Amino acid sequence: METLKLKRFAQYARRSLLEQVSAKLKLVLAENSAARRESTEAIKKLEEAIKGHGKEQVIERVAYIWFNRFCAQARSIEPAVVWGRLYHLHAGFPALEVPEGLILSQGTADPLADARRQQEIGTPRFGRPTGDWDLIHGELVTFTDPQRDLPPIDRLEGFRPGGHSMYQRVIVAVLYGRTSVPAWTYWMPRIDTGIRLGSGVWHRPC
Repeated sequence: METLKLKRFAQYARRSLLEQVSAKLKLVLAENSAARRESTEAIKKLEEAIKGHGKEQVIERVAYIWFNRFCAQARSIEPAVVWGRLYHLHAGFPALEVPEGLILSQGTADPLADARRQQEIGTPRFGRPTGDWDLIHGELVTFTDPQRDLPPIDRLEGFRPGGHSMYQRVIVAVLYGRTSVPAWTYWMPRIDTGIRLGSGVWHRPC
């Protein structure tokens, strides 16, 4: 295990989680948000926590919980790329759009079945798709226990199989080094607003 890579990824992940938790908090607390309609009690408790401890403290706490659930179990981390379009949403967090023709499988509520499907795919072709698509840069994170590790990431990304979801979890071909592998990613099927990042690297636009 390359601990330096994991350490660097952990630092990046913590910063990213803080930014995304802050942005998603703003989104769910909006007056007409879907979260207010679908999770009334959870929103009430969240607002009480903010009132009692302050917004920054709540953001830190939530990011800390997700950081430990998400990063502590990572076995390896490698820089990787996928084909798609990357956007910075006005809400403050990123969204990935991928060519539908490159989707190899859809995520389900069964992590073990999803892991088996991923293994069955073998080595996918990593070719440039037709149309206006970019190489999107990110990290390929490997976990050891899909039943333990996948559901928390689904919750973090707001993916609810069979229900209303902001993102969908799908398998696409990912290239790291010169190796193409099938990997799960989260994409947003409909992106109505946002700034397209032609560089393929997410950052907060100035």
